[in-house]
Amino acid sequence: MKKKFRTENGFTLLELVIVLGLIALVTHLAVREMWQWRRSKLGDVAERQLEELRSAILGDDYERDVDGMRIRSGFVADMGRLPQAVWLTNTVPWRLSLAELWLAPPAAERFDVRPAIAANMVAGSEAADFDGEVYVAGGWRGPYIRMAVGARELRDAWGNPFTVPDDAGYVERLLDPAGDSVTNGAPVAVIRYFGADGLYDNGVEPLNRADRDGEIDLLERAWTNGISGLAITLNVVDGDDSAVIGAEATFRVYSPVGGKIAVHSVKKSNTSGQVVAIVGGLTPGPRVLRVEYGGQKSLPRRVMLAPGINTVTERVVYK
Repeated sequence: MKKKFRTENGFTLLELVIVLGLIALVTHLAVREMWQWRRSKLGDVAERQLEELRSAILGDDYERDVDGMRIRSGFVADMGRLPQAVWLTNTVPWRLSLAELWLAPPAAERFDVRPAIAANMVAGSEAADFDGEVYVAGGWRGPYIRMAVGARELRDAWGNPFTVPDDAGYVERLLDPAGDSVTNGAPVAVIRYFGADGLYDNGVEPLNRADRDGEIDLLERAWTNGISGLAITLNVVDGDDSAVIGAEATFRVYSPVGGKIAVHSVKKSNTSGQVVAIVGGLTPGPRVLRVEYGGQKSLPRRVMLAPGINTVTERVVYK
């Protein structure tokens, strides 16, 4: 009787090594591509984060209330100034940060509606600017950004803190209006991230797109001597709508500064029945305008300022 031998088909050791090698290669390429995709997406996340910071600080040009009226919110609208660099004392070592955006200040700087009387004015205000008929809304009513649960500091998309210094010791993440690294109490005008590698490029283009730095300049759209300016055209008429010439007009814009009120004023002579004045050094947000002409004052008027130059027309009937 003949014996039957069973034959089995299978892989040789060499074939198995080749297959495993191909699987490893494909896996490596897939992981690398996925990592590159993730790095590029984190760059998009970082850009959105900067825009969210800009909106939290300066507000949004397209904000409207329920009635469709233009409004402006954000830290500067409420506080009348840029956020200041403050010490984070819950880190070792202490770091300068944007903590004003999420940590409440002393009670005196909380949001309220205050009359423009002596007790509420900033130091050095002139008595002629005190006005009990003018009420200014202002003060901190944050938090202005949403922090992750348990987070002690604000970090970028790669987990690096927006602090001075950062984890790598760089001091270029937060800059003041002069372009220098911030000091305690200095206004923050530029906020930066340093890409996937966390390294400061210092103007040198990195080889990898994901390593590029990014920034927002809060004063990029600023007017000449302030974040905002207000150009006011005043028409002065008498009871029969004919032009009145001869007196001096005083334009006052009342703004919050923390828990206090500041006044920016300009005086202009009326030589044609129409007076044009520009009040500078302002910040975006709801402000109060009042014009005085020949001892008479207009009604207080709420004006909504955006970054850059704003225009408004006012009319005074002189009696």
